[in-house]
Amino acid sequence: IVMLREGFEIALIVGIVLAFLNRTGRRDAFFPVWLGAGAALGVSAILGGALFAVGAELTGAGEALWEGLLMLAAAGLLSWMIFWMRTRARTLKKTLENQVESALAGGSSLGLAAVAFVGVLREGVEAALFMVGAVQRSNAIVSILGTVIGAVCAVGLGYAFYKGSHQLNLQKFFSVTSVLLLGFAA
Repeated sequence: IVMLREGFEIALIVGIVLAFLNRTGRRDAFFPVWLGAGAALGVSAILGGALFAVGAELTGAGEALWEGLLMLAAAGLLSWMIFWMRTRARTLKKTLENQVESALAGGSSLGLAAVAFVGVLREGVEAALFMVGAVQRSNAIVSILGTVIGAVCAVGLGYAFYKGSHQLNLQKFFSVTSVLLLGFAA
């Protein structure tokens, strides 16, 4: 559920940017968006790996303290982001489109990549932190399998969103997953 939600938020960010570029006839600007999103996912994966590696090196009280801090940080960030997203959801699309428009007006591929990078990095770091926190207390195989299934479903939902699926009720999706994630955070 964590990866489904965070992955879908990543897919929404990329989908909003790509749909805007497509609508404005700027498909030539897709590459910097994919580059920025890919770089952000790479940084997030490296951060997740580093957090996991630090935890794997600790033993005894140090390990317990590390896991406790990770769990508290993940729960706090998760709860804060759910409430933050509720206040920003209505303006997220317009904000992203304005940022893309500014980058295009400046003729900056780097600026366009930065829009995707920052949006995806925020969600990717959240996902990395949550997944490391979840893996610390569960079976690694089950956690990896759940992560992959959540990510695949998120990509599918993101693609449906990009293609303009009107059957996808975003408000209901985020309401249900918010309740589930708040339960996870608790």
